[in-house]
Amino acid sequence: HGYLHQGRVLQRVAPPTRECEWVVTQRNIAVKEIILDNQPQNRGIEDPIKEVAAMQYLKQREQQRRNHVVEAPYDIHLEAEQMTIESNVMMPMEILHQVTGEGVLHIYIIMPFCSGGTDLCE
Repeated sequence: HGYLHQGRVLQRVAPPTRECEWVVTQRNIAVKEIILDNQPQNRGIEDPIKEVAAMQYLKQREQQRRNHVVEAPYDIHLEAEQMTIESNVMMPMEILHQVTGEGVLHIYIIMPFCSGGTDLCE
């Protein structure tokens, strides 16, 4: 149901000297891209919408358990990384979406990059 990409965290230069000036940090991230068109599909037991809902629920529950809310955008990475290590479940940093002009939905799940594991794409 999608693709797995590796990327780097961008950090905004503060104070910004121009309108969107960013620097590339050394922090790696994983981005799962899920593409859903508007055609009815037999998704079987894998349902990307339920996967996203479950990830959001688990993240909220873990944040409530820790009695902590992330305030700074850069802390999102650190908290998601720590929750992933403690729970052995990949916690999202952010979940974003985009709908194209053709009505195709792209969901992007941004997570900490965990090195040393097996490649899920193989």
